[in-house]
This record gives sequence, C-alpha cells and structure tokens, in this order.
Amino acid sequence: MNKLTIIALFAIITTPCVAKTKVYGELHASYDNIFEVGSKSKDDLALNNSFIGFKGSTEIKKDVSFIYQISWGVSNSGYEDINNLNLNSSTYRNSGFNNRNQVIGLASPSGALIVGRFDTPFKTVGRKADLFWHSQLGQNRNITNANNWDLRADKIVIAQSPVVKGFQGSLAYASDIADTSRVTQNASAISANGFYKKGKFLVGAAYEQHDLDSSSEYQSASTKALRLSLTYRNGPLKLLGFYQKEDNDFSVTTQPNAIVIGAGVAYTKGKRTLKAQFYSRNDDLLSKNSDLIAIGYDYKLSKQLDVYAQMAKANHSFNLGAYSLSNSNEASDSHGFSIGLKYKF
Repeated sequence: MNKLTIIALFAIITTPCVAKTKVYGELHASYDNIFEVGSKSKDDLALNNSFIGFKGSTEIKKDVSFIYQISWGVSNSGYEDINNLNLNSSTYRNSGFNNRNQVIGLASPSGALIVGRFDTPFKTVGRKADLFWHSQLGQNRNITNANNWDLRADKIVIAQSPVVKGFQGSLAYASDIADTSRVTQNASAISANGFYKKGKFLVGAAYEQHDLDSSSEYQSASTKALRLSLTYRNGPLKLLGFYQKEDNDFSVTTQPNAIVIGAGVAYTKGKRTLKAQFYSRNDDLLSKNSDLIAIGYDYKLSKQLDVYAQMAKANHSFNLGAYSLSNSNEASDSHGFSIGLKYKF
C-alpha cells in the first residue's frame, strides 16, 4: 500500500460530510495438511484471503446517496500479483496486500449503481450454496471454478434492483477481464443474477457470458454458464442444493463443457455447527467425475470469533483451478484436513 493510498484513506475517514464510514474485515488463519496421491503431503499456514476494508455513504440529495467500498486482501506470502497471473511472472512485487472489491456508486430506494472492481453477480449465487465459504479447505470453488466462473472483475459496472416482494436482481458488464481470464488477453463479460426469498426458502439464479476478442491470437468465441442455488433454513437446520451448466466452447478455449451439481447440510446447536457438503463435476474430457466431499465442525467462541476443524477430499482433482485440492496429476486424488479461526469485525 503506497503513501497516496494511505493519504486517500485518511481523507475519506476524516472528511466531515462522510458520516457513515465503517471499517470492516476478516482475519482468517488456518493450518492445512494436504496429501496428493503419489506425492508427499504439504503443510501450509495461511491467512486465507484475510482482508480489511472501508465502506460508507453520504447523502447528496433526498433519498440519493454516494456509496463507496475499498478493500484489500492480506497475504502472508509477502507478494502481490499485480495482474493476477502467476508467481513466475514479473508482475509480482513485494507486498503484503492485494486488491479486492473497490467501487464507488449511487444508491436510492430505486436500487444502486456501482463501478470499479467487484465480484460478478454470477459469483454471488455460488457463495449462497457454500457451507465452507470463504477460502476454507472444503469450499465449493474447488469444483465450481475450474474454468474461471467465479470472477472478481476489473472495470465492471453493476446495476442492482431494490427488493420487491422478496425478489432482487443484478445486471453487470465488465469491459476487461483480461487480468482474470485464463483464455485470452482480451475478453469482456455480461453477468446477471436474481434472488427470491419466500419464508424459509432462498432461490438464486445466474447467467454469465464471456466474449473472447477476435483481435487476440484466438478465434472469436463466447463461453457461457448457468448457475442455480436453493437454500432452506428451519431453525438449527440448513439445507442447500446447487446446479451449474458450462458451455466453454472447447474448439477455441480447449476447456471442456461441464455440469456441476452439489448438496449440503448444516445443523447448529448452541455454539456448535456440524456441516457437510458434496459437489460433483462431470466434464466432457474426464472419464470419471471430479467429486468433492467436505465435513466440518465450527465452534463459536464469541459473536465475532469462530474456530473450526474440517476434512475434505477431491477425486480426480486434475486442473480444477487455483484452490487447495487441485493438482497437476490427471489420475490423482487429493485430501486433507484443516484447523483454523476466523475473526470478523
């Protein structure tokens, strides 16, 4: 974080007209032991996308407010990936921070409009169907994000509706997802979602399309995906279901089409929560499904502080994405256990 950023933050916090500024974040540390069949086990002590941020609003006219959010991830690796590429790239520099959601916008009773860097509407539907969110060993992104369908996009514009009779929707356009695309240096995205809450049920649906620029070395193409989620809460019991269908245009991207299904259950009694989820990915290349099963136990030490223990296993976890249980051996499985703590503020 450079001096100009620090000065900007100080200005935001101390400006009298910005009366509703909140500091928020999460400290999430864990010890993970992961074993890949045919290899030695790996030990890791990580901060798991811990983050800190500032968000707030100020009224500029009746029922219209200027809103903002600025957040950074905190890493114990000592490096920041400037362009979200890879550790062998010269785009890495020595830093303990990396960019997360950073937006400005307007909000009113008619909805909100934000611009900047933010999670796509498609990604948020996946979060609702994950009992191990976020950045835990058993998270569903081990399976759902194999072909980069959980984006935090740069240069994005998002319009969000108000809640009307239990429904709320979002529509977004990202003009440049080159920093996060594994396919091409030129790509844009359209993303939309809708949530409907009725009693104990929450239904989510999302659609996203990535348009690959024909001016790149690749042919022009569009990849698209559909995502559905269902959550049911009844007292201490929580049930969830998930479905995702990907059309990845293999002839251009070399990424296979795929269908992902998932289900989970959690039961809370007092300060204790026992949870489990199962996800299965069926794509056009692998002869067998890539399956994820995760079991966890959470204990709430206070309103803000949780500790947890969990085990997770992924079968045929070749090339599932940049997450804990992915590996480089096509015939291999991965499994591991994790103990950690999360402190929210």
